[in-house]
Amino acid sequence: MSLTTKRQLPNLNNEKIRQLNSVLINTEDNIRNVQQNFESFKQTTSLVDKFRNNGSKSTIPRNKGDRFNNDGSKQSILSNEHDKAKHETSKTTKQQLNSLLLYKYVFSQVGHSRHDRRLQEIELEIKRHREEQQRKLTTSLHNEGDKILQAQSIYNKQTHEFSLQNTKRHLEENEINSTLLTQQNSATLLDCAKSIRENVTQFKNQLMRNEITYEKQIQNVEDLSPLLNQRRKTERDHLQMENKYLIKQQTMLSKSATLNEMLNFKRELEKSEQQREELFDELESLIKTCDEKDKLVSKTLLELKEVTENCDTFGRQNTKLQYDLTLALEKLEEMTEEAERFAKESTSSQKLLADSEQKREEFQIQAEETIKQWKARVKKFEKDIDRYKLDSTQMLEKSEQQREELFDELE
Repeated sequence: MSLTTKRQLPNLNNEKIRQLNSVLINTEDNIRNVQQNFESFKQTTSLVDKFRNNGSKSTIPRNKGDRFNNDGSKQSILSNEHDKAKHETSKTTKQQLNSLLLYKYVFSQVGHSRHDRRLQEIELEIKRHREEQQRKLTTSLHNEGDKILQAQSIYNKQTHEFSLQNTKRHLEENEINSTLLTQQNSATLLDCAKSIRENVTQFKNQLMRNEITYEKQIQNVEDLSPLLNQRRKTERDHLQMENKYLIKQQTMLSKSATLNEMLNFKRELEKSEQQREELFDELESLIKTCDEKDKLVSKTLLELKEVTENCDTFGRQNTKLQYDLTLALEKLEEMTEEAERFAKESTSSQKLLADSEQKREEFQIQAEETIKQWKARVKKFEKDIDRYKLDSTQMLEKSEQQREELFDELE
């Protein structure tokens, strides 16, 4: 009887708990259906109001007073029905919440019925439950509020843990993004600097070449000037022996030839000066582009500084979160140690379970009775829900009839 009953009792409890879960799931589905019907009823009432407003604008002023009275009466009826349905749905939701909370209460007490301490607590709580059934509704609401607060505390703890996990994930993503940005920005900056240096070197080489060609042209002009003087002297010596007419013609021809050469040299000089000016303009444009690129580099450096600062802040936050996690892990270790200690105590207390088996059977019988009562209440709630469904369908039919009447009046 000792070992078999210990193994059979939790199986029976699990089966009963599963049945209660199925019943509660069905009741929740029924409540959702009632809420959907209520929302559809709201939509129909809003459509009726819209059509009523449109009809009141389009009617003839003679029949305005009569229709206004009819619309006012219909609106009052609809508002009363709407309030009734709302009140009934609120009652059903409150009752279902109370049933769910009490179900959680019974589930927690039946699940932990193995230990002596939990058995004592079950005894006390069953007594309290009997007393609370005899008391007023205020004490029951107070106990339910405490249970809701406990559930909220558990939910807040779970949300805090989830937020910690999200912050960890965001920190890891930010670190990865920061490393990628630093690598990409450094690579782009190096490429830009290399391209700028190459362009500057090319333009410097072009300037050096142009200056060399310009100096060579000037040297050629300077070298030609003494040759021209010598030529003139020789021509003068030869032309003295000839006639003045030939001397004049030769001098005119020599002058025209020198002028043409000088004009050619001037043209070449002007071309070289134009090229030089063009090169200076290109240099200025390159200097401007270099300045713009320097500005971009400075801007990217500032952005990199901001990114590094953000990384530092995230690192600090990460260290803080790690510290908090270590504290939480220490607390968890302490809790596990306490749990182990309680487990050891429970193993020591299992020796006394043989004496408390009779009491446990009595409590099991009482729990079965309470479960039966709750099943009866659930069936009652299902009947109430079916009745509310019928009421909602009737309300919808009434609203559709009123809508059709309004359409007929408008037509």
